[in-house]
Amino acid sequence: MIEKENILDFTQTVWTTVLGTEVEPGGAPSQAPTMQGIVRISGSWEGEIAIECSPAFARWAAATMFDASDTSQDDVRDALGELANMVGGNIKALLPGPSHLSPPRVQAGQGGEADEAVTVLRFTCRGEPIAVKVRERPGTEMERGA
Repeated sequence: MIEKENILDFTQTVWTTVLGTEVEPGGAPSQAPTMQGIVRISGSWEGEIAIECSPAFARWAAATMFDASDTSQDDVRDALGELANMVGGNIKALLPGPSHLSPPRVQAGQGGEADEAVTVLRFTCRGEPIAVKVRERPGTEMERGA
């Protein structure tokens, strides 16, 4: 069972431990171009976990994670994918097994294959909008928290 409170806790924990900063719940959707780091969970529950942010935030995250002032586009993609992997891995641990977490992929804009049921939690970090999206594939069931 995936509840919003779990997603909130996992996101805040990853941001604090990996990026050394707070992520605040709430905020408006981004009106600018975004990037998404996405992992897929396969098993008794099928779906995707996506972290969506601006390219500028993803670049800052990469510089922070890799302790580098000069980051390549590959570094940016790796950092965003790793954030999705960490949040997705924590969510996967809540699900009945067996289940599998795919390697992360990074894409521009909004997207993802499974968008039948979407739970979106919005955050703000360093003045930037962040979204964590849980997309359930059709035919599986997820209990949503309040």
